[in-house]
Amino acid sequence: MYQPLQIGRRFCVLPPGQGWDTPGSIPLFMLRGPFGSGLHETTASCLEILEKIEGLAGSRVLDLGCGTGILAIAVLKLGAREAQGIDINPEAVAVAAENRRHNELEGRLELVTGVLEDAAPQSFDLVMANIHCDLLIDRAGELLSRARPGGRLLLSGMPLEYQDAICQVYQQLGCRLLERRQMSEFASVLLQRGQSC
Repeated sequence: MYQPLQIGRRFCVLPPGQGWDTPGSIPLFMLRGPFGSGLHETTASCLEILEKIEGLAGSRVLDLGCGTGILAIAVLKLGAREAQGIDINPEAVAVAAENRRHNELEGRLELVTGVLEDAAPQSFDLVMANIHCDLLIDRAGELLSRARPGGRLLLSGMPLEYQDAICQVYQQLGCRLLERRQMSEFASVLLQRGQSC
């Protein structure tokens, strides 16, 4: 067990089974794990960006490097229709499956052990990738191709010294920077894919 953790204005990370009845707040029932539990600043910053995104209702979301599934679970609780979470680590996917069950999202969150190529062969309204910065650069074109024209990308895991270079890569591919959050060591950005790229 651990103490509830408030993140942003709307989210509260809680141990599975703990009661929660605070109006206007969104509970995320999560097993405490080494990554994705809400403690790491990249996870927290992504949640803070997610809670402000408009138009998530009915959307399809891809979460690459989903870890314990916290971001996919959060976006579903914000109104997304369905999400697919992918992680290369089978242990993380197993924990994500437990967290999916604790949050009663079995029918809306698909989990896959694998890499980007294992994602569903379709475009998504929102692509989230909280992964190593080298992958954000090397796979920029593939990540962008998974977002529908006009769709958004939420990227994190980039050390502060690499944020400008990463943003430049995506802007050169036709993306528009919507928001940037800088923490003590990392940055997270929200981008929008151009309609014609």
